[in-house]
Amino acid sequence: MAQSLLSVLSQSKTIIIRTIVIPALLLMGTWVFFPNVNANLSAADLFVFRCVGCLILIGGITLIIWTLRLFTVSGCSPSPHRPSHIMIIEGPYAHMRNPMATGVLLIILGETMIFHSPAIMAFFLLPPLFLDTV
Repeated sequence: MAQSLLSVLSQSKTIIIRTIVIPALLLMGTWVFFPNVNANLSAADLFVFRCVGCLILIGGITLIIWTLRLFTVSGCSPSPHRPSHIMIIEGPYAHMRNPMATGVLLIILGETMIFHSPAIMAFFLLPPLFLDTV
């Protein structure tokens, strides 16, 4: 079980790059080029944005963990480069076509709201450039 979990984690490095590394780089660029991006929002508005962003981010993380767990339990590979002959039709797959990509987009939207970053928002609005499966 631990070995299959490690293989799932190693295969999901693309998810980590798209949800942590790229938004972090964009956030650093936002702070350099737009230092006063939060100047026109009150503290209460920022608090509400950040709370809603945290809820959306947690929802995206939960969706990705749920789908990775379904792949691990069924013995399939989550990698699109190693397609499986087993079709998963339970959990989030009963309601949407690609819940892992939806989870990535939810994480990016949550990060946008938490950090109030126009650069991360642009990354969220242009998913065909960054996601293979959309």
